[in-house]
Amino acid sequence: MRLSPSSAQFKPALYYQIFIPCDVLCLVLQAVGGALSTQSDGSSKVGVDLGLAGLSLQVVVIFVFIVLSIQYAFRYRKDVRAGKVSGDGFDAKFKLFVVFISLAIIVIFIRCVFRIYELTDGYSGSAFHDQGAFIGLESV
Repeated sequence: MRLSPSSAQFKPALYYQIFIPCDVLCLVLQAVGGALSTQSDGSSKVGVDLGLAGLSLQVVVIFVFIVLSIQYAFRYRKDVRAGKVSGDGFDAKFKLFVVFISLAIIVIFIRCVFRIYELTDGYSGSAFHDQGAFIGLESV
């Protein structure tokens, strides 16, 4: 909304209407899977599968969000160069915000991909007990 709604592929409100419910669905699937796994001491295949479904959907949703964000950035840049929109809204504070929000999205994406790898063999798999990978990727 701050830079150029006309540069977006879709109306800005549509992004909220799509990505927030998708994120909530992902978190609910992960929570239900975690709850089932906790009740069964990690032996519930349904719990692990629900958790993996939530994480997999989360990775897809974040990936689509990243792709649409990059597409918007290119369209905005093209529109600024063509003189269709002003490039004045991109001050130093906003640039810093974009850098850190981009970093946060990438780190969350990496964490979700790691969690899928970690849970592929359930809670008793070797990946789940790999402390080096856990410290390096989960704690990020």
